[in-house]
Amino acid sequence: MREDYTLLEFDSTLFGYVVASIKMDEKNFQSLSQIVQKMKLQNVRLAYLQLPSVNEDIAQFIEQNGGKLVDEKVHIKWQLSSLQAQDTSLVAEYTGEYTDELKTLFRQSGVFSRFALDESFVNGEFNKLYDLWGKQALSPELGGKMFIYPMPNGQIAGFAMREYRGEQVFFGQMAVDSQFRGKGIGRALLAMVKNSAYLEGCEELHGIVHRINSTALALHKPYEEVSSSTTFHFWL
Repeated sequence: MREDYTLLEFDSTLFGYVVASIKMDEKNFQSLSQIVQKMKLQNVRLAYLQLPSVNEDIAQFIEQNGGKLVDEKVHIKWQLSSLQAQDTSLVAEYTGEYTDELKTLFRQSGVFSRFALDESFVNGEFNKLYDLWGKQALSPELGGKMFIYPMPNGQIAGFAMREYRGEQVFFGQMAVDSQFRGKGIGRALLAMVKNSAYLEGCEELHGIVHRINSTALALHKPYEEVSSSTTFHFWL
């Protein structure tokens, strides 16, 4: 028998309450209210519903059953056929410790995250999650790389991640500190990630961008949009 939802051990342990992920497609939308009631009986406090982008009617139906639209993401990709012309001479690969400075930047990279924008999170969930993700991002076992843009005084003006997800290579988290934006640092970091992937034989580089982050989408042009997805939160 198909399970309607799955309890998420990682999120539940980190946040301190029961979190679940709803399993749903166009074939079982009508059972949503029943699923919500079942989760309430199991003391689920928060449930995620992640779907390919939905039309307005479906979104309204989900919201009528307690869901709140919190995110739309765009999966993009670039073809890598040559090195980027952008100057990357000041960008360096980082292999050091996860410092408080990087923690602050990593949090800046998530300002458009659903964990930052959903006001129902009131127990520091965003900071808990992004601080942990930042530490994990530097783990050698995950095969990721971090590139930084150091200033002459040693301050890190920005960073960008490159990581593997299965067989695909992704441009990961990126942030430029607010005081250094508009100086081409983001373009240099993006070019460095592309060049590192190209030099390792990758023909494509993928990325996931929040639809509302118009600055990032403009920075990443030109790109091919592969797909998009939406996420709803149910607070029970």
